[in-house]
Amino acid sequence: MKYAPILGSNMTGRIGGVVASHNTYGTFFRRYVVPVNPNTTGQQSQRAAFANVSQSWRQLSKAQQLAWTTAAPQHQVPNPIGGSMTLTGQALFMRLNTLRRRIGLPFVLEAPTTDEIPSITLPTIALDLDGSFTATFDAADQWNDPDGGIIVSASPLLSAGINFNGQFVDVGTAINPDNTPVAFQIPYSTVAGGVIRLRYRSSTPDGRLSDLVYDELTTPTQAIVTKAQKFGVTVAFFFSREALVADFSAGEFTDNAVAAISIAQAVDTHTIIATFAAVAAGDAWTLTPAGAGAAYTPPQSGVVVA
Repeated sequence: MKYAPILGSNMTGRIGGVVASHNTYGTFFRRYVVPVNPNTTGQQSQRAAFANVSQSWRQLSKAQQLAWTTAAPQHQVPNPIGGSMTLTGQALFMRLNTLRRRIGLPFVLEAPTTDEIPSITLPTIALDLDGSFTATFDAADQWNDPDGGIIVSASPLLSAGINFNGQFVDVGTAINPDNTPVAFQIPYSTVAGGVIRLRYRSSTPDGRLSDLVYDELTTPTQAIVTKAQKFGVTVAFFFSREALVADFSAGEFTDNAVAAISIAQAVDTHTIIATFAAVAAGDAWTLTPAGAGAAYTPPQSGVVVA
């Protein structure tokens, strides 16, 4: 049983069949229950990473192991009761390199020479209703260099107002992406207006870990046309979120009250191309969804721009 600084004020651990823990409201006690081992894919991956890194530690020279032991006091980590603790050299090596293995980075064999904790700038996110999203990271972040990377995890869909970051599953990694958008897919069912939390942790080229950083996203609700732009006899309808051409028909798009001849999906799934007999800048366009697109696209109108 661990406690700090007065017995009962902030306890954690187990005595016999009683477990002490704490949350926002203070310390509480519960009956000990044998933990369930679902042996998920994520757990298996983490255990394999741990075993692989442990083997690498044993292959270090005595001088390298001593260097990690010497560096360990500079890299304090939080303990279960809100304080900090010093890891052994081996534990520090394991902590830094287990994450690097999960990201797909080479191990760092030399201990970091600085204890500076690198920061993560929250990326720009473009999220679609199906849970796919792209993240554009800050090229100036310390981790965003060769031999540096980041791992991204996501929570299940949560109701608005819930502030709980307990359950996450890894959705992908990025290694030195610079400022190129990186595609991810959330492996959960999503609904319009749902809340998804993302979690990030990075590793710099010298192996230092960032703190866990969280972001909160709301899945798009409606596909709104942000611009209708003329290209010859076609009009590109740009939507605020994914809008699939299979959900619409040509007759739902009009230019000066004349229905489109055909429609097609652009490479960007946020854009639908409509072909008309004639188009001019300043024409009045309308979109009146009647099929599957009506579930997420309201009737709209505007003016075609050049």
